[in-house]
Amino acid sequence: MNNTDTFPGFNIPYAELEKYIEAAGIFTIMLKNGSIIHFKPEYIQKFHAWLAFHCITNLKSSI
Repeated sequence: MNNTDTFPGFNIPYAELEKYIEAAGIFTIMLKNGSIIHFKPEYIQKFHAWLAFHCITNLKSSI
């Protein structure tokens, strides 16, 4: 794995992420295995950018 596979403080590689939605700085993320997790990053915009860079579907923009 290289440095972009995971986000600082979030130890799940992007390859395991399916889609997400964010509200009030809390990300609800569906993993490819169907599990749902929640994450509150210190830097919300940087986490958004990391997800977008890795083409993880944002449910708000796909509605």
